[in-house]
This record gives sequence, C-alpha cells and structure tokens, in this order.
Amino acid sequence: MNKTTRDFEVKCFMTNQDYRLRAAAFLDEAQDMALQGSDELGFGYDKMNEHRLGWVLYRMYMKFLRPVTWRDKV
Repeated sequence: MNKTTRDFEVKCFMTNQDYRLRAAAFLDEAQDMALQGSDELGFGYDKMNEHRLGWVLYRMYMKFLRPVTWRDKV
C-alpha cells in the first residue's frame, strides 16, 4: 500500500485558547495530504478533472496519543 506522509509545524492559528492543535486544523492538513497523495498516485485533481470526475473524503478517524501544541513538529 502506498502512503503519503508529510511533517508540519503547528502554527498558532491552528490552535485553541490552550495552544492545543484544533481537530479541524489537523483535518485541513490531512485533506491537503490526501490531495498530494492522489497526485502522486496519478489520480489527483487535474487528472480527475480531465474526465469530469472527483473524489470526496467521506469519513476520517483520528486519535491523538498525546496533546499536540503550538510549535510542535508533527
């Protein structure tokens, strides 16, 4: 199975009032990684658009093993 991975640093705008990574901010990164991965596998936006097709992330599950905070490298 092919995987796409990418490290990122948690920016202040990605956190809540306690400087913990917001779930929505993480999911934004995950969606961007999915787009990058689909491009690498040959069925990204441009290729799908040629055929007037698209893909949708329907369901995601995440589990944080520890709190992720501002400036952490993920």
